[in-house]
Amino acid sequence: MNNPIEFTLTNEQFTFLRDKYPNMRSNHDIANFGVSVVKLYLETKGYKDIQIEKDKIDIQGKLNNEFVKFEVKSTVDTNISFDKLKVSSSKDYRLLVEEGMEIIRVCKVGKQSLDIYILKYDKDFTLKEEPRWRLVRKK
Repeated sequence: MNNPIEFTLTNEQFTFLRDKYPNMRSNHDIANFGVSVVKLYLETKGYKDIQIEKDKIDIQGKLNNEFVKFEVKSTVDTNISFDKLKVSSSKDYRLLVEEGMEIIRVCKVGKQSLDIYILKYDKDFTLKEEPRWRLVRKK
């Protein structure tokens, strides 16, 4: 397992994200805060042309003239919390298993200093299929 990458937002970045996504009880705000952190992190690693939610990919960016795709999973928890990580779509499953897309797990969302984990299928995790149920309106 990779050790966490400690990533600290500048005061300006932190204030901006906290104001833009204030509700750390909302899955929507937690997810968007996390994706924004990943964008800033990727920029520090030299990624260019970073795109969020293009072609239903959480985030992708160009490194060495090649686009790299990432699935982003965000949590306010201080640890990875593998039991809370889910892959919902067959497309994401295929990208992770067959194409080597990595998951970026952002922990401590809502804080100025966060932990980032880069997770790769079959190195850091495997996937266990579980049934899911969809609600249907009763007629």
